[in-house]
Amino acid sequence: MSDLFLTPLVIAHRLPQLWFEALHPNPMVHDESKLAVTEKIEAFSEGLMASQVAVMTAPLGMAVDLMSGRSPFSAAYAAQQKIAKAATRPVEKRLRHNMRRLKRR
Repeated sequence: MSDLFLTPLVIAHRLPQLWFEALHPNPMVHDESKLAVTEKIEAFSEGLMASQVAVMTAPLGMAVDLMSGRSPFSAAYAAQQKIAKAATRPVEKRLRHNMRRLKRR
């Protein structure tokens, strides 16, 4: 399933718990909220680091692509796609994990 559809599903699964926590503040039942916030921060940090690594290795990959006969446009496009995928991969992974975890409840 696409992340475009998974994101609203994960939010829909979490909303009742978040509404309950807002109406009945109890420090014993806010584990889901803490988990939601911490995993977003972790996924963002991982994506940031992965994209930086991809940015640093992109010139080498582009040079290899150009030497193998690719056009400069397609080499630059492939490098940009690699950077974007590296940045979003941790978020996608967490999103799929959340959907499986929230479905079990």
